Amino acid sequence: MNSKALFLLLIISTNVSLCIDYQTQIQAIF
Repeated sequence: MNSKALFLLLIISTNVSLCIDYQTQIQAIF
């Protein structure tokens, strides 16, 4: 596997987890 593709995958998975955290914080507020 290409290192650039692996890095991109890491960024995507980090963004997904951050997005999930953000949504749970919003649900906690409302």
